[in-house]
Amino acid sequence: MSDGGQSQERSAIERWWQEHSELDYLVAELVSAVESGEGAGEALDRLEEQLKAHFSVEEDVYFPLVRRLSPEHAPALDMACAAHVRMKEDLAQLRELLSDGKQDEAITLLSECLARFKLHEQAETRMLQARETA
Repeated sequence: MSDGGQSQERSAIERWWQEHSELDYLVAELVSAVESGEGAGEALDRLEEQLKAHFSVEEDVYFPLVRRLSPEHAPALDMACAAHVRMKEDLAQLRELLSDGKQDEAITLLSECLARFKLHEQAETRMLQARETA
């Protein structure tokens, strides 16, 4: 890969890390809002909006790049896309629980979502780190 290509790839990876930091902040904001019972709908709106944009970039830009440059990661990429679908479903269910005033159930679901979210982030990080060292 040319120096320009490597520079673009590094820039894309740096943007990806920044996006994940922003998502981590929004997740923490949602957890706080759900636990307090105040502002959860708005926090969920912000997270869903950011996740939608983030997933779009990952699925349309980053994942195809990794798939093209490191085809051995195809199964992990497929799992990441499936995790995106699951996260969207979980957030829709969380919204429903919050709308129905089922805060305890919402907290339980959110805890499960967070565990899956962390595993998802770790898997994506491993893929990117493997790509950086390739």
